[in-house]
Amino acid sequence: MKKRNLLKRIFCLLLVAILTVHTGAGIAQAQTMSWINITDFKPMYNAVTFQWYTEMTSDTTPFDGKYYYKECIPKGETVYIEQLYESCTGQYYIVDYKGKGYYLYKSSIEKLNKVNKPKRTTKKDVVKKKGLAGDVQKPNDYCYIYSSPDDSKAANCYGCVPAGTAIEILDKNYNADWMKIRYKKYYVCYIKKADVNIKDAYLAGAAFVYQPYIKLAKKAKLTYSGILKDYDKTLTKKEMCRLAVLWYKAMGNKLPKQKKTSPYKDTKDKYVIMAHQLGIIKSTSNKKFSPNKALTAKSYNAIVNKLMKVTGASDVACAVARKNGWAKQKVTRDEAIVRLYKALLPSYKTGYLVNDNQVDYAIVPYDNQKVCLDVMEESRQTGAIIGLWDYKGSTNQRFYIDCNNGICSIKNRNSNYTLTYSSKKVCQQLQGYTSQKITFEYNDDGTVCIKNGYGQYLDIVGGNAVSGGKLFFNDKTGSSSQKFVFKY
Repeated sequence: MKKRNLLKRIFCLLLVAILTVHTGAGIAQAQTMSWINITDFKPMYNAVTFQWYTEMTSDTTPFDGKYYYKECIPKGETVYIEQLYESCTGQYYIVDYKGKGYYLYKSSIEKLNKVNKPKRTTKKDVVKKKGLAGDVQKPNDYCYIYSSPDDSKAANCYGCVPAGTAIEILDKNYNADWMKIRYKKYYVCYIKKADVNIKDAYLAGAAFVYQPYIKLAKKAKLTYSGILKDYDKTLTKKEMCRLAVLWYKAMGNKLPKQKKTSPYKDTKDKYVIMAHQLGIIKSTSNKKFSPNKALTAKSYNAIVNKLMKVTGASDVACAVARKNGWAKQKVTRDEAIVRLYKALLPSYKTGYLVNDNQVDYAIVPYDNQKVCLDVMEESRQTGAIIGLWDYKGSTNQRFYIDCNNGICSIKNRNSNYTLTYSSKKVCQQLQGYTSQKITFEYNDDGTVCIKNGYGQYLDIVGGNAVSGGKLFFNDKTGSSSQKFVFKY
């Protein structure tokens, strides 16, 4: 089967699946259907270019699948079109409107106009500086790239890039408002100065999902200049020793007086010596350490286990810092920085919860910690009720915290569906509803209140924390029935 036809069939099946998904009447909002992947729950990862633009001649609702939020694009607004897509359900344009991607029926788009293509780069166009688009700590942000330094004409808007995209600058001060840049290595384009972050250029090249945490790790003094580059390189044993010593210090521990002699023949690196002094690494029979050897997941985890034991860190911290998977997998620089930063949070900060898909919890009510949240009847289907049941430790009773764009949600380990409040019941659903936007409030007694996107708190119907008990979201009452404990 030809690749194009295969893609059309896959897209067709996806559209049919979306159209047939059933949702309850109590659900108020869901995510936008997006090729660009800018949604509340999923940040944009890829830059896109535009082929056409048009002005909406009437209010238009994007693709009206039952599940996806039908946000309205108002009349008179300008939208940019990436391409026309044909499937078994019809023809659709992939459209960009204010940085979000949508599908629009072809019939709803009229009077297409071509965007102006930028000029190709020449040998004279030398990259003089680098920066980042936007702020990586606001990953739902986006920036437009223009073929000319003039945003008053829709035709000049040539593409959209996500926060964290590396920007190659040809002329930082093209004029008061614009920078001249190289776009995708082939084109001379322009971007608003306000959209370029030169201070965080050191983050260029790190995985998008890691960039915000690397910035926070730098602020927490868990990094050093030599590690903040070439992020896809495999971490070496020597680099890991330095990160481990920084982590030990960040936990509030005082470093001992540095020994002058190295326990190894092949390195005098002070961080290797210090890591050995602290008991994070051990002596070898041949007195060789191989400091530049790339770490496998197995050897990285061995050092992590020692580090956590030496510092008395929690089991949660150890689980976050470790790399799960095959023992021979490599550990990249950016991954190691992020794992160690996340591990610091439950050990050192007031809030003990960590959003990481390899750490899950049993969520138990404060009033009776022998029962816990459970997807009733062990169902893996959407819409299945979440209530209280005797704790047995099954994956059906385990939940992890997923977080994108600063928006957290609680997901069931067994089904991977998201805790949702719909039609006056707590259930598991596909991700995309306002009620799934969770924030946590920590109490002095070590409990946590779970608040949804409407400002309501997870509560127990009737206040009785018993096996078979039902859950709902309620206004804040201060009752103990709104307090929960997350057990690792």
